[in-house]
Order: sequence, then structure tokens, then C-alpha cells
Amino acid sequence: MIGATPADKFFTDDPTDNTKDLNKALAVLGILPADFATTTDAALNAAYVAAATDDVRINMGKLAIAGASSPILSFFYAVQGAANSYESTLESSLSSAYGLYNNIVSKISQTTPPSYLPAGPSWGVYAMIDDLRGVWKAPAM
Repeated sequence: MIGATPADKFFTDDPTDNTKDLNKALAVLGILPADFATTTDAALNAAYVAAATDDVRINMGKLAIAGASSPILSFFYAVQGAANSYESTLESSLSSAYGLYNNIVSKISQTTPPSYLPAGPSWGVYAMIDDLRGVWKAPAM
């Protein structure tokens, strides 16, 4: 794609389409879709277009991504915060709406999980006995 900007090459979605992930990401970052084309530096765009090879463009993209790490981290922290908020809202809604849910959660928290042998070591014992005694004699476990 000679002549394309870095934003056009890496983000093929239409930023004005509300159903696309790019539009949703821009909303979380607080960037208006109309301002999306201006979020990249004009000098960077000019250097990208003038680059002689795709390798140079790739290196420029890597540098641009490294420089954009702070907004990217902010985006992921915002998503993580929204997920935590959703989880706590769902938990409190279930808790207030359904008494049975509270009973189930309290019973689960009161019980201890059954003690099973770890699968790997157990199968290791089977394999060792199969190797030593043969597969026709089962281990006494």
C-alpha cells in the first residue's frame, strides 16, 4: 500500500462505524472518529510515504507503536476496570434478586474441595509400574 498513512495501513475499519472495534476503541481512548486521521504526526506520515521499502515502514510502525504504549495501556486498564465493574454489578444484582444464588455461593464457600491425587504424578506411577511389571498387572492404588 504505497502512499497510505500508518493509521490507514494498520486500521482498516471505518472509524465512524459504531459497530466496528476501532470505533469502540477510539471511544474508550476519548478520541472522536473525526479526529482519528489527525492523531498521527504529519512528519511521521510524510516519512512513511517517502520510505523506500516495506522494512523501513515496518520499523517506523514499530517505533510508532512503542511511542503509543501509554494510550494503549490506558485503553487496556479502562477495559479491565469496565470488566471488574460489570462483574461486581452482576454479582450484586444476582445476590439481591435471587436468594437461591446466595445459598449456593455460601454453600460453595463453606465446603472444601475434594482431595484428589494430582493427575501427572498419578499417571507417572501407572507408567512406572507398567514399565517395571508389565501392563498385564495393574498397580494397587
